[in-house]
Amino acid sequence: MISDIISKLFGTKNERELQKIWPVVGIINEHFESYKKLSDEELQRKTEEFRERLAAGETTDDILPEAFAVVKDACRRMLGKRWIVTTHELEWDMVPFDVQLIGAYALHQGKIAEMATGEGKTLVATMPLYLNALEGKGAHLVTVNDYLAQRDAEWMGEIYKFLGLSVGIILNQMDSKQRKEAYSCDITYGTNNEFGFDYLRDNMAVSIEDIVQVKGHHYAIVDEVDNIAAAIQSLDRLKPDVLFLDIQMPGESGFGWRVPSDLLPRSPEVIVPTAAGLCPAILRVAVRLER
Repeated sequence: MISDIISKLFGTKNERELQKIWPVVGIINEHFESYKKLSDEELQRKTEEFRERLAAGETTDDILPEAFAVVKDACRRMLGKRWIVTTHELEWDMVPFDVQLIGAYALHQGKIAEMATGEGKTLVATMPLYLNALEGKGAHLVTVNDYLAQRDAEWMGEIYKFLGLSVGIILNQMDSKQRKEAYSCDITYGTNNEFGFDYLRDNMAVSIEDIVQVKGHHYAIVDEVDNIAAAIQSLDRLKPDVLFLDIQMPGESGFGWRVPSDLLPRSPEVIVPTAAGLCPAILRVAVRLER
């Protein structure tokens, strides 16, 4: 009852967060209106301007309203243009709404943005991906299957390319050379399985040249995060037949798994590396124990 009274007086936590974001949305739209006067070349030069400002000491938070506005205006300028997405020609018809700007802001902050099917999650991700890719350390979009990875990369990719960023896709059938090229791009799309197993293989690499995730783990957006959470819960229910190991990132001493050998079964079968390993220093891995 007390919590209900407090919520009525001060609003829910979600409502309070939205109240903080709405002023930023207004600033984004002010920049968006001013950018309409720029030529395509002038808008595209904003990407290099942002990179220079970041190198000079500004943060992604500092340039967020301008960067989001640049992506929004790029979307406006692409209206009516057509390109191939997974063998089908599609016409671009999207410009972010205010609610999508809110979702993009939340994703940049590392929060979960809950959106129903059809509300434009794919478009929402373009803004924080563009912003965080400007630091030159890579930005990853983690989705659930190869089709969505390819579709979203090809669909949204023209927006990034218009603004001067490169886009890569990680697919199951790719070899190491193709994977390294994709990870070298400013923005990389792929599945949680591909990102996770590439991470594991990189930690077992015998030389620097064998590593494919060349830009490391700077920023990632996880699509369908509720599915990944459900997968982790299902793995938890496998205990005690499943042992969970925390595998740390390698240090200066070299590459390898920092896991006591007596904890590993003789022939462990890796079930699934979770997306938790993409950004933090520890990757949680489940291995099925031999009976």
